[in-house]
Amino acid sequence: MRDQDRFRGCLIGGAAGDALGYAVEFLREGQIFRRYGERGITEYDLTGGVAQISDDTQMTLFTVNGLLLGMTRGMTRGIVGNHVGAARAKSRVG
Repeated sequence: MRDQDRFRGCLIGGAAGDALGYAVEFLREGQIFRRYGERGITEYDLTGGVAQISDDTQMTLFTVNGLLLGMTRGMTRGIVGNHVGAARAKSRVG
């Protein structure tokens, strides 16, 4: 398995876990069991057919995008800057 596959798997696994837990993130245990039954939440709670993700996943993706941007710039132009700066600048776009 290549490192790229491991990184991708980590990001997808994190987003999948976030999407599963998003619906119950701020509920107390008793509230979860009342809403989803004695086993708790066991599948995605879809909104319009889509599992929602939180800002945690969004910020993770912004950070990864910034790191990749910094690495790509270094490999293509030989200009390696501050990775934190690249991530910060990317998160302000859009």
